[in-house]
Amino acid sequence: MKLQSLAFYSVFSATISVAASGAEIPYPILFVTQVPPSVMQNSVTSISGNLLATTEAAPRGGDLIIVYPDRTVKSLTRLAGYGLEGEHQKGPNAISVRDPHVHFSGTKALFSMVAGAPAAPWDSTGFFWQIYEVAGLGQNETPVITKVPNQAADYNNVQPAYLPDGRIVFSSDRPITGQPHLYPALDEDGLGPAGTGLWVINPAAPASQPALLTHATSGASKPFVDSYGRVMFTRWDVLQRDKLVSNGTAHDFQSEAPGSAFGQYSEIFPEALTDQGTAFGHHFDLFMPWTINQDGTELNTLNHLGRHELCLNFPRSGQGNGLQDFVSSDFGTPGPPPVVTRAGSFFQLSEHPFSAGRYVATDVIMTSVSAGRVVSVLAPPGRNPDDVKVTLISTSGIARDVSWLSNGVLMGSWSSGFASSPNSSYGAPPVNLPPSIVSLEFTVRIGTENIRLENSNPLTGLTTRTVVQYINGAEVRRTGPLWQLQPVEVRPRTVPRTITQTLEDPEASVFIRNGVSPLGFKTWLTSQNKALLVARNVTTRDGSDRQQPFSLNVAGGVSSLVEGVSPKTVERVQFFQGEYLRAYSPSGGGAPNAGRRVTARPMSAASFASNPPPGGPEGSVPVALDGSMAAIVPAGRATTWQLTDHDANALVRERYWLNFAAGEVRACTSCHGANSVDQTGKPPATNAPEALSTLLAYWKTANPGAPAQTTSYKAWSEVKLSDPADTTMHADDDGDGLTNLEEFVYGSDPRAFSEAPFTASHDPEGTVTLNFSRNRDATGTGILAESSPDLTNWHEAARINDGAATGAPGVTVTETPPSPGSPHRVSTVSVTIPSQIRQYFRLRFTIP
Repeated sequence: MKLQSLAFYSVFSATISVAASGAEIPYPILFVTQVPPSVMQNSVTSISGNLLATTEAAPRGGDLIIVYPDRTVKSLTRLAGYGLEGEHQKGPNAISVRDPHVHFSGTKALFSMVAGAPAAPWDSTGFFWQIYEVAGLGQNETPVITKVPNQAADYNNVQPAYLPDGRIVFSSDRPITGQPHLYPALDEDGLGPAGTGLWVINPAAPASQPALLTHATSGASKPFVDSYGRVMFTRWDVLQRDKLVSNGTAHDFQSEAPGSAFGQYSEIFPEALTDQGTAFGHHFDLFMPWTINQDGTELNTLNHLGRHELCLNFPRSGQGNGLQDFVSSDFGTPGPPPVVTRAGSFFQLSEHPFSAGRYVATDVIMTSVSAGRVVSVLAPPGRNPDDVKVTLISTSGIARDVSWLSNGVLMGSWSSGFASSPNSSYGAPPVNLPPSIVSLEFTVRIGTENIRLENSNPLTGLTTRTVVQYINGAEVRRTGPLWQLQPVEVRPRTVPRTITQTLEDPEASVFIRNGVSPLGFKTWLTSQNKALLVARNVTTRDGSDRQQPFSLNVAGGVSSLVEGVSPKTVERVQFFQGEYLRAYSPSGGGAPNAGRRVTARPMSAASFASNPPPGGPEGSVPVALDGSMAAIVPAGRATTWQLTDHDANALVRERYWLNFAAGEVRACTSCHGANSVDQTGKPPATNAPEALSTLLAYWKTANPGAPAQTTSYKAWSEVKLSDPADTTMHADDDGDGLTNLEEFVYGSDPRAFSEAPFTASHDPEGTVTLNFSRNRDATGTGILAESSPDLTNWHEAARINDGAATGAPGVTVTETPPSPGSPHRVSTVSVTIPSQIRQYFRLRFTIP
């Protein structure tokens, strides 16, 4: 066997560094060393394909290292019995490690490791990244490493993080359906294998299986729970048509089922990649910060940030109709790389230890090593996207894996930049590598972000070693310094809370009005593995979003028209789901290669079975007159949509894949909600969506006797009092003198002191007027206004029911309904009663 010998043509040769010589570190630092890959694309450090565990993608020979405050350094993996000391990295104990993440207690950590390497040429199968846990991190302790149970052993599981309840969230390439014939997933940009999303395992539950937290069609990376309880991560968003179909090797399977026929491809969503005259070519490629609740609900970009708030310029979708290119006005000084306050990617997110909601990330300019400029954003929950700005921290050289230590010091992997000459100490790089970089230093620096990483000194020195291993069947010897990557501080931190999804008032009022228990309906959705998606007014858009048609109306209904721009009439919302159908044949033809790419397909009738009878284009639901939309969609599956007109022509397309948890009820103000005002200058929609009312009424008819069907009072009690059992009807929870039943009928808040909603007045002629509020969502409830001369004999003066009001002779009833679009469906009722004698008055309620 011929032995190939070459230097480490390293894009990184790394050290850890501090801002000044002798700078203190308050806690130990955990990091990994990595033998630099010889091919950068689809390698352990690249953006794409970084889950691969081959010796080419992840050369064996690195370790999990810890550095203590006194600068003592030790290898945790070696002390725990993993890894090889000598040159030959072959056989079961050769390792590569990555992704350390410290537990909230600061006493243990997760990391990913591939254990084993080919012991003979072409003996390369059966190696996967798996999750391990290391305990015994103290300076005088012996580390113990154990493999985490209940993970899928035949797939790559990386970037693990602890959840507060003891579960572990991580990125994996496991097929979302668990069907091996769909493996591996291919990213939408055609670069190679990709992860399928974030997964969760429970190590404490015997024989439990991994559960999909969120489907990410081109992969999701580095999840962690921030101080508010949000699971934060970076997702590759590349919702565009397949740019590889032009080479003639792309084909589609008819379905995801095993043995499905393999035939011609079709592309239907979104727009074509190339300019077609009226529509420009659509290209989409971003790495955005995302959040999701720990139960898989409320997937969204961080604080609903989008391209308009974070990214550079992008074009309009087509010609005419007042469409405009988006031009960022927030530039700094141009240069190589450009110094701007916007970023196209947010990798390796981490949060400031004592400035909650402040996050640092890498804006990648070199994708083969996931490194670039250092940026930060301040985005605690509730902060309006219009008020979120990108702060540039470091531009000189390139950096990655940046975080703040508990004393405010900034730490990360840093490289000084590209070598000016190919004849550097690393030798001439191969043609498939970029010019080598002189050094990469993990730096710990003290002070504000204005002190650059490049001004710091190494925390510990480089390790140079020679390794020999089989790569693609050839024995390869490599000599050079190891990269030092992914430093994290080993310290305790407060366990974050768990966020639960809440139903907002406009949607809650619809459930109450229709007598449907939100909890019961969610239970039904969970049993069907479905979710409910609601939008209040799809004609509204954020005021900055003028790259797609934005002067919209509903025929005979609501409108959001902009003066001088021709209107577009929306009629339906068509849904698409991401299916693993696309595959590629070798250039000479024949059976398809392994791997499937997601393609958009109209949501099928089976997926849409729980919605009212269909009409219009496949997988679509109507837009109600108030602009609202409601649809029951599959859970755990990438979903997107478009607004269509009467002729099923697409008007406005969603730009992201979204997905929902089983049982989730997800409500949005619109398809691209307004940050502050919509395109007409109005605030976000607050109407109680009529489309949801239509859907719930149909659902009750289609599911007679379902446990979720109840009275409007019980639904109200569940929402307002967390009392689904309806046991506190006559209690006064807020101590304002009104029972909960009275608060329900009046439409007042049972959790806050309310002014008396029932008053009486009279004029000199003796006419008495009773004024009170009525909750129009209190369906099935009757109100009786009664009078008595002696508090014993009562006579009905007026009766107010859901749809009608009647008065005794001479009595008039006037009801003033809420303003259109108000989320508070409370009327003001006046009962005027002629009376010439002393009278007492009261209201009585009747409920089912």
